[in-house]
Amino acid sequence: MSPTKFWIGVVLFVANFVLGFFAKFLILFEGWRIAALVIYGVSWFMLFIGIILVGKEGWDYIVQRYRDYRKRTVKNIKRHSAKTYHKVRRHSKRAYSKLKEGVKKQMPGSKRA
Repeated sequence: MSPTKFWIGVVLFVANFVLGFFAKFLILFEGWRIAALVIYGVSWFMLFIGIILVGKEGWDYIVQRYRDYRKRTVKNIKRHSAKTYHKVRRHSKRAYSKLKEGVKKQMPGSKRA
């Protein structure tokens, strides 16, 4: 597989998603529906040509890169969610204790700390 064919295939593959999204947006406008359908059809054609140019090796490479990206993203989401959980928990405990102290001070007959 030549690198030139591979990169042309990748560009067509990515351009397919951009044009497809653009066509879905254009279909919302009354006068642009036929143009949107034509653009959408061309984007599918670009996808198939891109897949042919990339080939089996390139396709496997792209799939592997996507899986690595997805794994990294899920790992980062879990890490940031845990950090956020612990931060909120820490601030909630602090706010609850301050609220509890304030209520005790304002209640008549309560012991002052």
